[in-house]
Amino acid sequence: MDFVGCEPQAAKDLRNFSRDRLHTNGQKAYYVTFVGVGEASPLNGDHVLCTLRFRALSAGAASIEAKDIILVDSQLNYK
Repeated sequence: MDFVGCEPQAAKDLRNFSRDRLHTNGQKAYYVTFVGVGEASPLNGDHVLCTLRFRALSAGAASIEAKDIILVDSQLNYK
């Protein structure tokens, strides 16, 4: 499958630094990165941050895995 795009939802007021990367070992990764800059309101609670869109290259099942998730607050504390 090919990555098509990232559509911000609750993160629409944040700056989008997300990147689609092809690593030297041939593995593709998409790094979803939203940053509150200036007067952007912080997010609290449960939200859909963004919608990722992919295009199928052929018929069949696809597997997508979210891993290495890091959330950072305004004090640069992370989980």
